[in-house]
Amino acid sequence: MRPETEAAIRAAGIAQRLADSREGADQVTSKGGIDLVTATDLACEDAIRAELTRAFPAYTVIGEERGGSPAPGAPYWLVDPICGTRPFASHVPLYCTNIALVEHGAVTVAVVGVPIATPPIGLLNETVKFSSPSGRASSTIGMSIVSGPAVPSVKVSAAFCAA
Repeated sequence: MRPETEAAIRAAGIAQRLADSREGADQVTSKGGIDLVTATDLACEDAIRAELTRAFPAYTVIGEERGGSPAPGAPYWLVDPICGTRPFASHVPLYCTNIALVEHGAVTVAVVGVPIATPPIGLLNETVKFSSPSGRASSTIGMSIVSGPAVPSVKVSAAFCAA
């Protein structure tokens, strides 16, 4: 497993433990329109940033809550600390943590952490083809399922793919 994948899994695990604690979930602010942010979103993004930056200080982190800009030609992380803030704030466990690494314009690592109620698995290194319902657009990514103690408390349940 790539060190970047391990770092993303660790970061998602940290974020999910914070989200599962629900600390700050009742501190809700509107970002405008229907978009919400909780104190937990901010704490999760800060924790993810800290872990990814500790492991890969040269990689920029671009987060939904704190922003950021990629350096031209350099790898960077994309982070959504709590995707599904509205359900999260409403005590509905339909949310996740998304972390992706972009290298040379393509997503090369992706982790999706879900609430603790779901058993842990990871996705890596096996080719899977995805097609749109119309069949006009498709993408192939590599992944395989890894489960058990290698990725405790994080369920990696999806992968990002570059078009």
